Amino acid sequence: MTTSLEHRGASYLFQDAGPEEITTPEDMDEEQRMMMKSIRDFAEQEVMPVIDEVNARNIDVVRPLFKKAADLGIYMAEVPEEYGGLGLGVLGIAGMMESRSYLGSLSSTVFAHQGIGSLPLINFGTQEQVDKYLEPLMTGEMMAAFALTEPSSGSDAMNIKSTATLNEAGTHYIVNGSKQWITNAGWADLFILFAKVDGQQFTAFLMERGFGGVNVQKNEDLLGIRGSSVCAIILEDVPIPVENVLGEVGKGHLVALCTLNLGRMKMATNCVGGGKNALIVAAKYAKERFSQGNPIAEFGIIQQKLADMAMRLYASQSAAYRTAGHVYHAIEAMGEEEKKTVDAKLKAMAEFSIECAFSKTHSSEMVNILADHALQIHGGYGYSEEYE
Repeated sequence: MTTSLEHRGASYLFQDAGPEEITTPEDMDEEQRMMMKSIRDFAEQEVMPVIDEVNARNIDVVRPLFKKAADLGIYMAEVPEEYGGLGLGVLGIAGMMESRSYLGSLSSTVFAHQGIGSLPLINFGTQEQVDKYLEPLMTGEMMAAFALTEPSSGSDAMNIKSTATLNEAGTHYIVNGSKQWITNAGWADLFILFAKVDGQQFTAFLMERGFGGVNVQKNEDLLGIRGSSVCAIILEDVPIPVENVLGEVGKGHLVALCTLNLGRMKMATNCVGGGKNALIVAAKYAKERFSQGNPIAEFGIIQQKLADMAMRLYASQSAAYRTAGHVYHAIEAMGEEEKKTVDAKLKAMAEFSIECAFSKTHSSEMVNILADHALQIHGGYGYSEEYE
């Protein structure tokens, strides 16, 4: 897939684009489509039959499913080929994220590990760090989590209070503080942790659960994604070896921003998958539910809701894949050596950060509206756990 124009961030406002410049789901290759199908098959055959146990956070069910996801190659998808991964690329990853919605609440566990839990190591890890941790992360032997948010700093990530102080021997950073809303915290073996060295220098670390002083609190009682382990963490004199600094001291913001900007793009196609599922379930029920001798799908108000769902879904999917295409082409236009670097990813994500944010916002609002429409079409049954 090639393009003739060089698109810049927000260029859609003033620059025309021909059909060859617009990325759609149909532009994915066979390998990328097979990955999407394998995830949907895995969801249907392995996850949905035990979804009640997943939602109950039964680790004896969740952990084997987590490991089976590794067998599908999910955790290898974004890993470069030189590290033994699949190196799918941005467009393939966007498609994969659309399929994650079929996994129910297991999707949070699987993709918090695959994405924000593992990518910082791939993008910023030293060779020694990669050699130590990447293989068990790809095979599912280890589970990862991304520990950034704190009670006093959510979107204001640079305002974290957790501190890291070098000990007298110069061998370990001693970390103190707290984290909140950390996905996979109850089960994770490795944390991408952020703290300020000497209370000033925002820095990323690789923190193992067993380092000592890592006190994971109880699972939060969530309104949705109930099978996800989301907990607070109290850090009390946690000794992290100096060789476990991820990236450079004082440059943890690069680790965080590179990870989160890409995450916004991914979330857009994830919401598209959720929206499609809502529309399918609603349309199916509308054809099966009869009132006054006719399926309610023949009623104007129901048809209006289904049409509105399809319209919003079409717009979100178009924006999500066009944005993914912009990032994909920006990276592909670089030289072979340059495109392998973290700077290349940072550059591409920064260029289209506006589109990523727009697309994520539109898609996340879309999927909530579609979920509400689906609930309304189901009537009273929409409020029952017995119905999808």
